[in-house]
Amino acid sequence: MCPVYNCNKKYYDSNPSKMMHMKEFIEYWKTVISQNYNYESNDVLYLKDFHMFQEVTGSEDVYSVPQYFQSDYLNEYCLANKLTDYRFVYMGPKMSRSVENNYRLFKRF
Repeated sequence: MCPVYNCNKKYYDSNPSKMMHMKEFIEYWKTVISQNYNYESNDVLYLKDFHMFQEVTGSEDVYSVPQYFQSDYLNEYCLANKLTDYRFVYMGPKMSRSVENNYRLFKRF
């Protein structure tokens, strides 16, 4: 189960979320693509999961990290000391707000 956020709705300064199976989210994404990103019949959803790699067996194969970003000293330390990892996943179809939310987060600093 992964937290999925609905860009069509607001909850304070964020979007409300619900838990969804990864397979269900991927099927939603395929449907949106097959309908040429017509959001009149679909909500605009994105997945934001901060602990997917710790909690989902086989999730290491979801994507590959570019060579120049593979060395992650903080995460290596955390994993070696059985602390929370710092790997996370943001994904969603075109027009989802995952990129915008990242931008807003870092814009404040």
